Amino acid sequence: PGIVAGLVKATFAESWPMVSRGDGVSAFSAIGNELKRLGALEYLLVSLLTCSAMAAIMSTADSVILGVANALSIDVFEGAIAPGASQQAVVKFGTATSCTMTALSVVGGLFVTSADFG
Repeated sequence: PGIVAGLVKATFAESWPMVSRGDGVSAFSAIGNELKRLGALEYLLVSLLTCSAMAAIMSTADSVILGVANALSIDVFEGAIAPGASQQAVVKFGTATSCTMTALSVVGGLFVTSADFG
């Protein structure tokens, strides 16, 4: 989908006002802006596509956080640090790990700008 969006933007860039101004509009936002100008049904389509993209991003981030917390809880905490730990202690450690990773991600995300990606 990303390649197709880039090709569509490259093909229609001259005829789309938001893109031809040279505002540095990305392919996804350029297509979204053009669809929103067409009418209510297209605006709904853009809203659904944006929500689905955000859901995919959040699902991926959630899976990473849960996977790392599970690995640290089972392999490191229960396997090396506290071999005789109760299941409740392992779950508490996993919850603390998830919360810590989320907080670090939010703080780290505050300092990332689009210039960092080149």
